[in-house]
Amino acid sequence: MSAGALSAARHFLKWADDRRLAIKDLDAAAVGRFARHRCRCGRYSAAQLRDPAYITEVRRFLRYLGDAGHVAIPDEVARLGPHLAGFSAWLAGQGYGKVTYNSRMSQARHFAEWALQRRIPASHMDHDLIEQFAHHDCQCGIKTKRGKRVEGTGNKDRRRGARAFVSFLREEG
Repeated sequence: MSAGALSAARHFLKWADDRRLAIKDLDAAAVGRFARHRCRCGRYSAAQLRDPAYITEVRRFLRYLGDAGHVAIPDEVARLGPHLAGFSAWLAGQGYGKVTYNSRMSQARHFAEWALQRRIPASHMDHDLIEQFAHHDCQCGIKTKRGKRVEGTGNKDRRRGARAFVSFLREEG
């Protein structure tokens, strides 16, 4: 973990402790409140909160807490990560080229993370949700994005990748 990531994690924990928020109750909404708070947290500054990379590090830390079992995730929330290997095999079997395969996998990983962060139940995965994903202002705590989004294609790529992944999940039951 980088020094910036450690600083972001410590700052987030200090903010949560100051508000008497239990670690098990932290979620994406708490990260949003943290990002908007009027910082008077001692050695930390409000300028850090305006840096999207800083908030992304906080989201990565929240993901770590969830993976480690420190953050409560309701049972009905979709955990799509375990289905990525099957989706990868399915894509390879479809004969997609390397660029399309990589794009679909990247967006599937991104969609899985986005859905988990927002605690979305599997039963709510529909066209409207895919549209929300396609148009969200991304500060997700993942490293699947490969370079800068091309104007006019980013939302289409997100939509195509999420749609393909959700279709695969439906076929798998």
